[in-house]
Amino acid sequence: MKTSIRLLPLLLGSLFACSLAHSADFYVSENGNDKNDGKSPNTPFLTLQHADGALKPGDTVWVMAGTYRSARSEKDATALLEIRSSGKPDAWITWRAYPGARPELVAQGVWHAILLNASYIKIDGLTLTGNNGNVRQADAEANGEMDLKASLAAWKAEGEMNAAMDDATPDQGPGAASAPKKPQAKPRSLPKAYQRISPLCSANGISADFRGKKEFHHHYVLSNLVVRDFGTGGINMMDTDYYTIENSEVYNNAWYSPYGGSGISQLRGRDFDQASGYHNIIRNNRVYNNKCLVRLYYLDLFSDGNGIILDSLYDYAGATLVENLSYNNGGAGIHVFRSHKARIDIVNNTVWRNQQMWRLYDIGAHDATNINILNNIVVADKYRQVNGKPMAGVRYDHNLYFGSPQVEAKGPNDRFADPLLALPSTNRKDGDFSLLPGSPAIDSAGRRSGASFPPASFLHGAEMKLILAAALTTTA
Repeated sequence: MKTSIRLLPLLLGSLFACSLAHSADFYVSENGNDKNDGKSPNTPFLTLQHADGALKPGDTVWVMAGTYRSARSEKDATALLEIRSSGKPDAWITWRAYPGARPELVAQGVWHAILLNASYIKIDGLTLTGNNGNVRQADAEANGEMDLKASLAAWKAEGEMNAAMDDATPDQGPGAASAPKKPQAKPRSLPKAYQRISPLCSANGISADFRGKKEFHHHYVLSNLVVRDFGTGGINMMDTDYYTIENSEVYNNAWYSPYGGSGISQLRGRDFDQASGYHNIIRNNRVYNNKCLVRLYYLDLFSDGNGIILDSLYDYAGATLVENLSYNNGGAGIHVFRSHKARIDIVNNTVWRNQQMWRLYDIGAHDATNINILNNIVVADKYRQVNGKPMAGVRYDHNLYFGSPQVEAKGPNDRFADPLLALPSTNRKDGDFSLLPGSPAIDSAGRRSGASFPPASFLHGAEMKLILAAALTTTA
């Protein structure tokens, strides 16, 4: 017995050391080698995909400065990086830019820069760049014709064609511009690289896509990212649960795909659990210039190209918070469509001059309930619809509108006035959406001018907290 007592501290110490051993740091460099051990900045791996294969729960991958591209041998691959190694609830796996570095992932010839096929994943500080800069408009239109010819028969057989048409019909709205005539571009005129169903026009930045799969992954934190120039979507969450997208810049996406993408999208959802509180958070992001320059050919119209869209959630129950700056997008700045159960709180957003390609509204919800649209600044172009039509279950209140008089749904405390934004602009470098002194969006609780987005509340701080608390516990 005495021997056992002496050994117990040693045994516990050994177990503790073993638990620590499962948390490790790995490094990737454009000058690395996949034959290295990857365990120090001096012995980094070369490829991101190789690093993924080495990971265990709790590990961190430090991505060092450089440009990471799709290898030629991967031209038909699904993603530049497919994350397959999962963390655990108490031991997430983290992919992070090395201190002081801004590594760039350039995805050309693959469908996704990063495809999430694992759970409990954090990604921080990376720049993801797509192929839009190398695409000609005429090539994208011709490629779209070919893509749709190859897939229409399958979609019709599955009955998805009618659903797609139903999805798009209400988005046109009153006064919608008639779609331009379908171009007569022929696929045989395409450059050789485009003469197949091509991700060169239709790739995505980051995607979690579990549609049609029996099992799904969940729990993601995506932060401090730049996601730009992807033909379809910037960041896509599909049939998943528990994600946070924050402090990121998402722009110039959705341009050249015939499938319709947006800056940040959630399409459907799948409940991991029934826990209360927010499952999903989209906050402090700058989302702009995402627009579809190629029509959805099977509908013969422009659609999508929204800044942020929560789409076809139906009976998914996970609550979502949306709090961002969204401007100069082709469709809506923020759009909720077909959400019947989940509570969605759209609060403290600045939404400025969207609907650049087709008319919908700058902020709003359609065919949805349990939606709270509170305390937002919304500036729409003249003769554009500011918000959605009045609907039972969609609550507008304490919003500040300007630009267009077409306010369809006006809450009891909504106002129409110039918010006095400092220097709003579509120019990425010059745009300043802070508030000037005297702005009606500055609250009486002493919030200073010059506040950055999301804008300062024009309510007392205590009153705003009460409104958000009510949104958490009641149905609109």
